[in-house]
Amino acid sequence: MNSKKIFSIMLTMTLGISMLSGCGSKQKDDAKNNKEAEIVIWHQYEPGVEENLKKSFDNFTKENKNIKVKFIKQNELSNKITLSGQSQKDVPDIILGPNDWAGRFSVMGIVEPVSGHIDSKILDNHIKPTIEALTYKDELYGVPMTYECLTFMYNKKLLDKAPQNTDELLAMMKEKKQGDKWGFLDNIGDAYHAMPWIYGNKGFAIDKDGKPGLNSAEVEAALNFIKEMKPYLPKNIDYNVMDGLFKEGKAAAVMNGSWAIKDYKANKNIELGVELLPVISSTGKKAQPFLGVQAAYITKGCKNKEAAGKVLEYFASEDIAKAFADAGYLVANKKVDLSNDPIAKKLSEQADLCTPMPCVPEMSNVWEPLANALKEVATKDNPDIKAILEKAQKDAEEKIKAAK
Repeated sequence: MNSKKIFSIMLTMTLGISMLSGCGSKQKDDAKNNKEAEIVIWHQYEPGVEENLKKSFDNFTKENKNIKVKFIKQNELSNKITLSGQSQKDVPDIILGPNDWAGRFSVMGIVEPVSGHIDSKILDNHIKPTIEALTYKDELYGVPMTYECLTFMYNKKLLDKAPQNTDELLAMMKEKKQGDKWGFLDNIGDAYHAMPWIYGNKGFAIDKDGKPGLNSAEVEAALNFIKEMKPYLPKNIDYNVMDGLFKEGKAAAVMNGSWAIKDYKANKNIELGVELLPVISSTGKKAQPFLGVQAAYITKGCKNKEAAGKVLEYFASEDIAKAFADAGYLVANKKVDLSNDPIAKKLSEQADLCTPMPCVPEMSNVWEPLANALKEVATKDNPDIKAILEKAQKDAEEKIKAAK
């Protein structure tokens, strides 16, 4: 057999193998495309909420018969994600959690922007601050589902109307303090509860670049206002004291979050009213609480991102929003009608005035130094607020440096 014939036979065999290989590859791709995709979702909701979510996905699975959605509750979810994300083994496809995970888990390489997986128009009906709360370095990292924020809650049996500014608030606190009865109660040793006064005084806890702002004149003004409230508050006040006195009908008003509404509405001692937090008299600006948002994230280890993208879009839908609303949550999708619920409507107004909780990773290093500063202000007779805040700023900067 001459060399030309040998070459011809070899070429024919090679082409045949290539064609078979190509056919095999195509068959695998086709199989992959037609195969049912399972999207695993980790969350930390109670069973009743999970059941609502599962039921709401009935419509989704009817329209997407090749996508199966599996919900798995994880205790200590943040720790579980951190451990799983580092190895990229057994990671879920989607995570449901708070907006301040966006920056931290992005830097750790656990989650990625959702913008490449969803049609941005699906968020047109969402409360704008909920979207801002999930934006880190100009990228959207989650689909907002629900939100929560502090607001002014009062007992209509004890208070006719909410004060409009902080001067009126202090006057009311002074007037209502009689024996074991109180006017307005605030958990002044807690950093989260300080944010409305800090941002209402035009201060900030941390900027978009991750730099703390605890030693500013504006934060000092906020802590001075907290100091002004002290004479009209119980000693050693904390959340449980504040919450308990309000439930006992011994406090006219509190600053609390949407999570407390269900209990307050059911309490026979309370005829609940909800109003916007007051204007800071010295700045003319409304007190601005943090807006916390629960969101759906896509992981970098997601096994089928096209299918996961469809699931993410459904988490932005009216169906999911109604499921959360039925479970007592405030929802980010404005298509859900709140007009028949004056309390939910007022909280929606408060949300529009909120500062989105910063999602920069450095924020986790600011909470403790600020809380320590607030505890000093709350417990000392004559605290040097400027010096206390200088120390808090230094502590926060050192923690951030050590974490890098």
